[in-house]
Amino acid sequence: MFVVTVIFDVKDEYVDKFIEHSFSQAKASLAMEKGCHQFDISVNSLRENSFLLYEVYQDKAMFECHLKSNHYLVYDNAIRDWINSKEVMSWKKVE
Repeated sequence: MFVVTVIFDVKDEYVDKFIEHSFSQAKASLAMEKGCHQFDISVNSLRENSFLLYEVYQDKAMFECHLKSNHYLVYDNAIRDWINSKEVMSWKKVE
C-alpha cells in the first residue's frame, strides 16, 4: 500500500471552509477511486488551524490518478489561497 500524509497550515479565517471542502474531497476520493482505501482528516490538538490528511492508496499509480481526478483538481484550486503551507510526504505501509 502507498500512504500519503499531507500537513496543512490553514489561515484562521478559512478553517471552517477548509474542513468542509476536505471532507467532501475525502468522500469523493473514497467513492470514485477504486484505489483509494482510506482518507482520514485530523486536526492538531494544540493548533486548530493545523490539519493532517492520511490517505492510503493501492499503489503509487493510483495516487497519481488521484492527482489528475476532477474532484482533486477542483479541491486543490479551491483551497490554494486558504493555506499558509502544505507538506506532502509519501510512505510505504509496513505489512
